[in-house]
Amino acid sequence: MTTIKTMAENVTLGKRSIEETSKAFSDINRSIESTSRTAKEISEAADEQKGSIDAISQSLDKISGIAADTSTASTQSAQGAKRLLVKTQELTATAATLASMSEKFLQTVGRFTIGEEGAGPAPAAGR
Repeated sequence: MTTIKTMAENVTLGKRSIEETSKAFSDINRSIESTSRTAKEISEAADEQKGSIDAISQSLDKISGIAADTSTASTQSAQGAKRLLVKTQELTATAATLASMSEKFLQTVGRFTIGEEGAGPAPAAGR
């Protein structure tokens, strides 16, 4: 009778251990999925930043071309200055977009910590 009771207790302990292990693996899987999603978001943000940088470069090239055109004739100076202003505004808007994307990227990266207890979002400041 004692042996059967001991075996039943061992089975119960084994079952509990298996359930805890299963929960731990589920938690690990959720963490991996979360990390994967965040890595994808970071990658997408980096791609967007590259696109913004390319757009800035193109805008700078256009501005340079416009500046060269405006120096060719005094009658075209006023028109060239207007085009330069528009392109500068586009460049400013693009730079503002890039700054905003950079801030979002830094916020996304700042949510992660590396530690012994696993990776995940860092606690918010003040908590």
